[in-house]
Amino acid sequence: MQAPPQTPTALTPQTSTRGQGTMDAVAGSSSGVVLSETQLGNMALRAKQQRFKAEQDRQLLQNRINRLLIEQDKAEKRIAETQRRTEEIHTLKARNMANAEARRDASAWLSAEQELQKELLKENKAQRAAAIQSSRHAIMALRQDEVKVLKQMREENEAAAAQHREMERQRNNERKNVVRESLQGAAERKKREAEAMRARLKVNREAARQALDTDAMSHLKAYSSLELEEKRLLESLSKWTSLQDEAQLHLEGSLGMSRVNSRPNSRQPHNPVSEAASPRTPRADHE
Repeated sequence: MQAPPQTPTALTPQTSTRGQGTMDAVAGSSSGVVLSETQLGNMALRAKQQRFKAEQDRQLLQNRINRLLIEQDKAEKRIAETQRRTEEIHTLKARNMANAEARRDASAWLSAEQELQKELLKENKAQRAAAIQSSRHAIMALRQDEVKVLKQMREENEAAAAQHREMERQRNNERKNVVRESLQGAAERKKREAEAMRARLKVNREAARQALDTDAMSHLKAYSSLELEEKRLLESLSKWTSLQDEAQLHLEGSLGMSRVNSRPNSRQPHNPVSEAASPRTPRADHE
């Protein structure tokens, strides 16, 4: 630090008094009073001492001024350092508040997304359970209808058999009274009736089987569409889960980088110029 220019200082009262005495002595000598050499030597010695004392006082005063200037410079540096640290603390607090706000927003978004996925999965499960239950009811209804048709066919067969037995009994009664030709005509008639009955029963069975097959195919198609929908929803859920994990990882990485950047470096001094010059690449924002 360059020392300030030296300024002339006022003489102390003692120095002023001594100088006044010397001036009086010189004035006395000039007024016609003759002084001895001893007096003149003493006067010169006192003047020299007074000049030396004045120089010492001036040097002490100059040193004191220099120390005060140095202390003032140190105080200004401490004030500037305090202001810089205060600005850094404010910046760090603002950054931490922004990070906390971003963390809260991300947590709220993740919670909402997880709740939505849970609701979708629950709705899908409910729809699948309802479809399975409906298919079971439909299959049970088909089986019941099939049992009813078989029972009806059996009843018709029994009725036909009973009718046939009745016709046989009648034919047997008539056989006693008719000739061989009547018996042959009755046999032919019986054969035609049996073929007609078998054809009718066959037509009924085919119609019932066709209706059963049609209902079964419609239910199988509905069940297949439900399986495809379930598979699509599961794939969507897996995709959203992976996206959530990746977003969580990116968020944790960005938050970790923010915490590392916000920590004070104890080994290297703080350099605002280098921090302003270094580019910042927020990974989470780009992603």
